[in-house]
Amino acid sequence: MRALLVVQADLGRSPRMQLHALCLARAGARVRLVGHAGVPLIPELEAEPHVRVHRVAPPRAHRAGRSLARLAAVAFRVAGEAAALGRALVRAGPADLVLVQAPPALPALALAALAARARGARWVIDWHNEGDALLSLSLGEEHPAVGWHRRAERRLANRAQGHLCVSEALAKRLASRGLVAHVVRDAPLGTRPALEGQARMRTRRALLGQAGLPEHLAALPWAVCPGSHGRDDALDVLLGAAARLPSGASKRAEALIWVTGVGPGRAAFERELASAPASRLRIETAFFPVPDYRALLRASDLGICLHRSASGCDLPMKLAEMRGASLPPLTFDYGSCLDEVLPPGAPRIGDADALAVELERSLLAGDASRQRRAAFSQAFSGATASGFEDAWRRTALPLLDPTAAVDAADSGAPAPAAG
Repeated sequence: MRALLVVQADLGRSPRMQLHALCLARAGARVRLVGHAGVPLIPELEAEPHVRVHRVAPPRAHRAGRSLARLAAVAFRVAGEAAALGRALVRAGPADLVLVQAPPALPALALAALAARARGARWVIDWHNEGDALLSLSLGEEHPAVGWHRRAERRLANRAQGHLCVSEALAKRLASRGLVAHVVRDAPLGTRPALEGQARMRTRRALLGQAGLPEHLAALPWAVCPGSHGRDDALDVLLGAAARLPSGASKRAEALIWVTGVGPGRAAFERELASAPASRLRIETAFFPVPDYRALLRASDLGICLHRSASGCDLPMKLAEMRGASLPPLTFDYGSCLDEVLPPGAPRIGDADALAVELERSLLAGDASRQRRAAFSQAFSGATASGFEDAWRRTALPLLDPTAAVDAADSGAPAPAAG
């Protein structure tokens, strides 16, 4: 099978679509991956010989706002992006399957529909959120562009021949729009046990060296707060929690928190951080390549997931990555959707006060914190038994390649489940 995957975003910051590409290649497909240039791909995908990547230049950023001039700038940007992605799709060649990530929905869905029709290919959409919900974060729910986007997204989606999504909650939301979506939750490719002893200290010192930070910070408790520095990251909650944990007379930090990732809001966050009062928490921003980011998770004591869902239906990949590293998380509570991936009793954070209390209990209280984290880690790591590829083969592969189920039946092997 020849598979064409379309991502209207930075390919390196689209881990779910990278996993789709990897699993398709491992299932025997020849994969073409089209999307924006940016950060490197995961090492497993870089090393996969059956995947070719077609990168296009990302569009220029624009200032958010409601003025006609800014809306016109957005329209020109979308037109330019459509032309660039369209040229890349033409260069990618023939395909039997077109799989597109949504959101962003425009112009990606329209281009994927055209590409599939021109090639006589099967067209499937993988939903990780709702496009109109994300757009409303910058324009407001009542803005006319949000309603227009919702209608265009639905009209295009109704033409697709299959749908995947990240959660049961999102599947129910899509069902209300007449779309039947099969759930493949984000999960780690495999588990990587937490680093201990000298291995942990060597890794910590190496990471500190990369970031230009003093080596003595390796001895502190560490927490990792991954994010995209976008509107759906509640990093203001972390700054508020730090302000509620003022430093003592020694003025020394008692824990180190890494805020990782890149995105449009990083510079503003760093400015706020620079002017923040002294705290028991030392907060540092950094971007690490995937191998080093995975090592950071394994060398840390606690995860902090501050994803603030626009729709209340999506599940952040960072939780799957933490589970793969046996790292217990504190999670911003944005809705019941989290019940799908968090075990009962896992700590959920509603505001800065609650995060400050939980950081005191889970990071700053010595032996008591270590015991608390150990209990969380055991429950969290066992919350999902299988990795992404196992679930993908059961649920996604029969939808993406119906002949896979036919081949399994012809050979006498059980066909993968389709739900």
